Amino acid sequence: SDNKLESLAPLSSLTHLLTLKADNNRLTSASLPAMPYLQRASFQNNKITDTEGITHPLLEVLNLNNNQITKASFDGEALRKLSILEMRGNQLTSTAGLGLPKLQRLYLGENQITELVDLDKCVALKILHLRGNGETTNPIEKLDGFSKNMIALQYLNLRGSKVASLKTEIKKLNCLPLLRGLFLKDSPVA
Repeated sequence: SDNKLESLAPLSSLTHLLTLKADNNRLTSASLPAMPYLQRASFQNNKITDTEGITHPLLEVLNLNNNQITKASFDGEALRKLSILEMRGNQLTSTAGLGLPKLQRLYLGENQITELVDLDKCVALKILHLRGNGETTNPIEKLDGFSKNMIALQYLNLRGSKVASLKTEIKKLNCLPLLRGLFLKDSPVA
């Protein structure tokens, strides 16, 4: 961290890394050849614009907070162990490309998300944070995108969204049998 790195290429020969922390640099990409033992990676506070080239088979925790990512495109086969994904403070407008079957915690606060898609593929998801996506010109208003496949979801944070209708929108969450926490503070419905 804090090394003014502009590329991860010099690290590509370190194939036995278990943890990689490259925070607060000048990286525009987190792409590396697949590292067979890498379990935790953090690239927060860089200038990363996409998620291409993140294909580490044992990766469990990935932090991409505070970058410039506009679209996610993760390969569920390549990231078959990923359970925690943090992408707060990026420029995502959709949850497309985030359908990772083993994902348990997904943090997407402070993006520009207006569309919830591919979440039905997140069958192990327990925690979903979408806080602060209501500060955009087209904030989250509709709760489409949730499905009965999301049998593990227990906690949903929609603080600051523009969900306004209890009758039509919140009803769409009835398909989530384990939902125990729903946070709508600073939303019209609250």
